[in-house]
Amino acid sequence: MVSVTQRIKQIKQPRGGYVPPRLFQKIEIESSEKLEKDENIHASLIGLAVDYLSRFINGADVNDSFGISLRGASLLGVEELIKAETLVKSISGLDKKSIISACKLVGYDVVFRAGKLGYKPVEDINPDIRTIM
Repeated sequence: MVSVTQRIKQIKQPRGGYVPPRLFQKIEIESSEKLEKDENIHASLIGLAVDYLSRFINGADVNDSFGISLRGASLLGVEELIKAETLVKSISGLDKKSIISACKLVGYDVVFRAGKLGYKPVEDINPDIRTIM
């Protein structure tokens, strides 16, 4: 299986692209909510957690939603897989415990995607209240 980035590199676009940029209209949307700049875990982990939690909330099985994370944990051995499965069991919605568990669980993704060298123990992934709210 290839990533989206790898696949798009394999495709040659027609001259001018598929959709001409001149057909788009710029619309700025104001938001009263500010994003936190001082999150204490990497943005990629937050992005994965949001992605997988969104899948789960929209009806996918939690094991399917966090399948890459579980596969990464299994590559580290039985002990890490047990930790990952415990984290999966604690995900039930969008409550604080579920979000923290999701942020920790996606830490296993790097093992599946890039190998063991980039792995940071999930015990060291501790999103603070500003990060999860």
